[in-house]
Amino acid sequence: MAIVIPLGRGVEDKELPTIQTYSVGLEAARKAMDLLRGGEEVTLVPSGRFSGAIARRPDSGSFLTEAEHMGAIARIMGVPKSAILIEKNSTTTLGNLVNVANLLAKSRVKADGTTYVVCVEAQLPRAVYMAQRIFGTDVIGIPVEDPDSASVQVKAIEAINMIISRVVLGGIAPGDYRGATEQAKRINGFKSFFQRMGMVKVALGDKGSAYSLRE
Repeated sequence: MAIVIPLGRGVEDKELPTIQTYSVGLEAARKAMDLLRGGEEVTLVPSGRFSGAIARRPDSGSFLTEAEHMGAIARIMGVPKSAILIEKNSTTTLGNLVNVANLLAKSRVKADGTTYVVCVEAQLPRAVYMAQRIFGTDVIGIPVEDPDSASVQVKAIEAINMIISRVVLGGIAPGDYRGATEQAKRINGFKSFFQRMGMVKVALGDKGSAYSLRE
């Protein structure tokens, strides 16, 4: 079965989403529909916890998570509800992918086809690398245009994050999502420690620091 994974953009509470938030969901839905029309079995798994001023639930008035919002876009685009799983707990790229892998396993969805990762351009090489290690399948990246991807600051952060990703996942056998999950837990532990110590304002500046922490 082919898996399509649109990754959230880390939109904070009460912050307006960028156009990329919508674009990632749309591109993923289009890809899923193309595969379905071609006769393939597909599961679409939008991933991302961060909410923001995107859309409210009619019952409680609370904001939808990015994953829920992208899932709603997919339904509007024609993706069957039965072909959608929602992963709404992750806040990092690594968290996105390990949580999706665990959700697929829990749901008994066999991810033995191609995995499609949809995200902004700057994030894509790292997301594809991570998906290859975690899922152990062929991975195709689908980029979404993002004005920030061309900035020197974002490129520098992504270069650093790619190095970290290779260190974190390099020793894990392809397809060992359980091993990747344990590594993600360790990374989150380190991140929480540095945040508590107030060591998050790095030389790259507030925006770069926030981007790095989320991703």
